[in-house]
Amino acid sequence: MYTPKTSSHFTPYQDPVTGVVTYILKNELAPLTQSFYFVNPSMTEDGRFLWFYCAFPPSGSAGNGRTLGLIDFETDEIVHFPETQFTSSSPAVDPKTGDLYWCNSKGIYKHAPKKGASVVFVASNPFLKASNGRMATHLTFSADRTELFLDGDMGDRWHMGSLRLADGIYTEWYSRDYCMDHAQFHPTDKDLVLFAEDLWTDKITGEHHTVRTRKSDGRYLRLWTIRRGEEPVSYPVYENHLATHEWWSRQGEKFYYCGGYKHNTGICSYNMNTGETVMEVLSPAWHGHSCRDDSLFTLDENDEFWRGCPSRTAFYNKRTEKKIYIISDNPSLFTKEQPSDYHTDPHPQFTADDRYIAHTTTVLGAVQFALTPVDQLIRMTQ
Repeated sequence: MYTPKTSSHFTPYQDPVTGVVTYILKNELAPLTQSFYFVNPSMTEDGRFLWFYCAFPPSGSAGNGRTLGLIDFETDEIVHFPETQFTSSSPAVDPKTGDLYWCNSKGIYKHAPKKGASVVFVASNPFLKASNGRMATHLTFSADRTELFLDGDMGDRWHMGSLRLADGIYTEWYSRDYCMDHAQFHPTDKDLVLFAEDLWTDKITGEHHTVRTRKSDGRYLRLWTIRRGEEPVSYPVYENHLATHEWWSRQGEKFYYCGGYKHNTGICSYNMNTGETVMEVLSPAWHGHSCRDDSLFTLDENDEFWRGCPSRTAFYNKRTEKKIYIISDNPSLFTKEQPSDYHTDPHPQFTADDRYIAHTTTVLGAVQFALTPVDQLIRMTQ
């Protein structure tokens, strides 16, 4: 089987500061390619199938208009599927089969990882009558693989619930009149979901709303879970700071988030068993992700934010408490006055059973998907 190193579709790039070698996807199918949102692996566990975002500026945007491409590392075949145009960051890949699920404004669809495969309709959009078209921030599977979780909006209310794959039936779990998003099924408990309270703008008045702070104790109300049939539960933030970009640990014992003040200062965790909240990685973090046993982390950083701002992508070995930059400088191809339309944050994530870190980079003068082998990063941080 081919690998990013032997595939004809990747270009090797060695970071000039750290020496880390990354394999960058040639933009053969589209002028812009990207990795998936960091909580959704885009590669099967066996490393055979890899899906990635495609965009054709100025067509579409991060909210609506990108499509999907596929590499089969068994044959080294690369294919673009224009029929996979998706909304938000909804695509999710079954890590066993490579089947792709995604949302558009009408519903959820499925595509097998094969050229010529037919699109399979899964379910209608339950929020279609009064919506901005978003069914899910990013789809996640239940632990028993029988459901997907949705977090959509309908008029001036946000709704969360599960959708059964067998028959497309949607079951509402909860709704309220301010933004809930980034919902993620727990990896081992099919009845538990992590979600965020987020910024939102009133569609009628244009009024901008921030994440609430609870008056009684000053808790920043970003972090929540909901159990099927129960009310949501909020969680404390490390030292009452801010929080953003959360994800479950692979075993589900903890959830992680990027926490700090105006600029995030590290990766924090909340332990579901003990109630302890700690700073796990003391390093600026914009987004983050962890490996299967929580001993390795990847993260990205920025000094000033706009879509397409300059950034860095890093690896942190918690066993040795050493950090190394995968990409020490992702230059900006956009300006603050004219930012990217395509949510081009690096969004690093462990993928293919932790053999690679997938991310988005701009080091070759374009927005491109990239894979960095993890084994070299472990050696370099011993």
